This record gives sequence, structure tokens and C-alpha cells, in this order.
Amino acid sequence: MNSIYLATMETRHFTFEAVGLTEEGAQSALCAGLAVHGEQSRLPVGWYSDFDIEVRRMDVGTAYRDREVLVRADPQRGESGND
Repeated sequence: MNSIYLATMETRHFTFEAVGLTEEGAQSALCAGLAVHGEQSRLPVGWYSDFDIEVRRMDVGTAYRDREVLVRADPQRGESGND
């Protein structure tokens, strides 16, 4: 099954997200975005911590509810198994 990784960081005002083919790729992309946001907002270097970032694996063709698998699509038909 193909997977992607979603990196997320929540702040009081924003939700930051980035997607990668690996956990490291998703986190790196998010950190790059956070650096741009920090420059745009004139925040000090190191305004966030890596501990603030959550990275989770998501399977392609899978629906999630509250971060739990709700249904996996049938890869042969490209449809859900809930017909």
C-alpha cells in the first residue's frame, strides 16, 4: 500500500501542514514553510520547537476519522468497500 506522510503544527492562529513521501521529507517541508512564516511575521529564529511538529503516516486511498482508519478503498476497483 502506498503511503504519504503529513506533518502538522498547530498554533493559536494557524495550522501548518506539509506532505512528503517520507517522514523526514514531510518534516523538512514543514520546517521550510515555518521558516518562511517566521521571516514574514518577523519572529525570532527558533520560534518553534521540533516537539511542536506531529508527523503521521497516511495510506493512499484510505479515509480517516479522528486519525483512525474509517475505510480503505478497494485498490482493484478504486472504490470503498462499503457498498
